[in-house]
Amino acid sequence: MRRVHLYAGLFLAPWILIYATSAFLLNHDQWFRDVFKVVTPGWMVIEETALHPRDKPEGPLSQQAQSLLEHLGLPGPHRIQPTSTAERLVVLRFSGSGDYRLTWLRQQNNVVIERRGPFSIYNYLHYLHFRKGYGVQGGSTNVWAGMVDLITLSI
Repeated sequence: MRRVHLYAGLFLAPWILIYATSAFLLNHDQWFRDVFKVVTPGWMVIEETALHPRDKPEGPLSQQAQSLLEHLGLPGPHRIQPTSTAERLVVLRFSGSGDYRLTWLRQQNNVVIERRGPFSIYNYLHYLHFRKGYGVQGGSTNVWAGMVDLITLSI
């Protein structure tokens, strides 16, 4: 049991350290923001593009979002925003270096691509702390969620 405890602890220590550090940062958020001049990330438009009629995604919303991300070269973990309507589809594409928000305006057949920034280690630790796994598509988020489950069970 001692050997299992030792190696399991060594293996899981990096995740515990990340959660402990990010929780400490969250508890003292305003102090860190004031002292280190951390900028809250905001959305910046990086591109607006028109979709060719043959490229228009069809099917259920999840399939439309997947097709849109693949067409724009941004496949990966994402979530459809509840603010999506019949006129527009809003998709959040998760990325540790800065999330993307894609807004497809169906009537104009136009896609607005925004990126959250600027990047900072402080904001990245927030990203890791609040990352959810199983409800989002993508292998790395499922691995992260599995590690969190292992830590929870081991503790």
